[in-house]
Amino acid sequence: MPPAWAAAGARWGRDDLLYLGEWRRGFDVGELRALFFDCQQINTLRRERNAATAALDAATVKMEALERSVYWYRRQLIAEARLGPMMLALNDAGHVQPGPD
Repeated sequence: MPPAWAAAGARWGRDDLLYLGEWRRGFDVGELRALFFDCQQINTLRRERNAATAALDAATVKMEALERSVYWYRRQLIAEARLGPMMLALNDAGHVQPGPD
């Protein structure tokens, strides 16, 4: 057993199981492999979750910017739609002279 493992309380039992200082039951090779692969899968899933969360946050920011833009254009369209009939009414009343075209 390497000194660092022994200092951490790890030891091999007579039943060929690895015992840790804080754990009563020993681990066989299959359990250690399964724990290792589970830890690797957990880390992979965490990275994927963080990437998906970052992508979702970026998409949310972009969607909010687009919603603000839609709101601004909608206001402009309404203002221009109201201004057009007013300009026609003024032109029909003779208050606005056509340009020198």
